[in-house]
Amino acid sequence: MSCTSIQTARGAVTIRSTSADDAPRLRALRVEALTSSPTSFGSDVSDVDVHDWVKVATGDADNAAFVAEHAGQLIGMAGGYRSTRRKERHHADIWGVYVQPNWRRMGLAQALLNATVEWARDAGVAIVKLTVVPESGARGCYERCGFKVTGVDPAALCWDGRYYDELLMHRWTNPNAPAGV
Repeated sequence: MSCTSIQTARGAVTIRSTSADDAPRLRALRVEALTSSPTSFGSDVSDVDVHDWVKVATGDADNAAFVAEHAGQLIGMAGGYRSTRRKERHHADIWGVYVQPNWRRMGLAQALLNATVEWARDAGVAIVKLTVVPESGARGCYERCGFKVTGVDPAALCWDGRYYDELLMHRWTNPNAPAGV
């Protein structure tokens, strides 16, 4: 994916794929997301150090990460991965969609999602999936990007003794997707 520039009320923002040099800042942004919005993600801050962030930032044929950058600062992120299992390679999952609060409602999350879907389509993926906790407020953004709810995973997350359902959502990467799906 090439870089895309978006003009916002706060200045130009670049949407781009990540590189190894982004690893420390990508990790820090992930920690920020998990700390500030713990019920919006299945991962916990304790999971962050399990990942090799250089590998996450570098990506490969089955993994990609994208960032929104303004004045050298990472202000948003999204990632995608697809299974290496033969029967599951037709779909990819989106993870970690996050935009810092003071940059929200400017189209950055949509741009990050679209970059991730574009990566998946270019990799030969037919359908992209994600989950969202209804209380997070992100559902509307996902629906504007063409994602549809396909079901509910009850009590998918538990945080501070409270259970949270997750909505299962999908989007076909090709506009000529199978009818009725």
